[in-house]
Amino acid sequence: MRTFELVERLVATVLVVVLLAACGSDDTTTAERDDSTTIVDGTGQQKLEGSDVYALKVSATEKAGDVSGSGSIAQGGVEERFTVECSAKDGEILMVGGTFADGERAGKRVALLIKDLNPDRLTVWFEDPPPADDCDSMIGNIPRDVIANDSFYTPLEEGNFTLSA
Repeated sequence: MRTFELVERLVATVLVVVLLAACGSDDTTTAERDDSTTIVDGTGQQKLEGSDVYALKVSATEKAGDVSGSGSIAQGGVEERFTVECSAKDGEILMVGGTFADGERAGKRVALLIKDLNPDRLTVWFEDPPPADDCDSMIGNIPRDVIANDSFYTPLEEGNFTLSA
């Protein structure tokens, strides 16, 4: 083998090694990124006319079109948890919906309709029978006069909900 051929093979081998090293795994460049967006996060207390104080919690994120999270509504010492499954915006109103996981409403759907004001104002929508096919349908079935009517929204007495832009 001539010197020229030997150098040529050596250069080719070094080039292959360099290219393979460049394609190798590097945790800082290949680690999975969390591309989720927070939709809403917060807690609050609300007093409805003629009833006890409601304690509300909700945290929801969206990633690649899928909404997930959890929330709870407590009244009179009884807390009912729900799984967040959907969200929608209607003007300045964020609607976050899900299904109760436990309590007397287990399996039924609920939506929090939140206005980002100071203080935040909201209403809780409990699914009316017949049950909607899915969470998005339930939110779509909330009557426009409920969504648009300011008298349905009560200010939080305590707490705050942080909404995505």
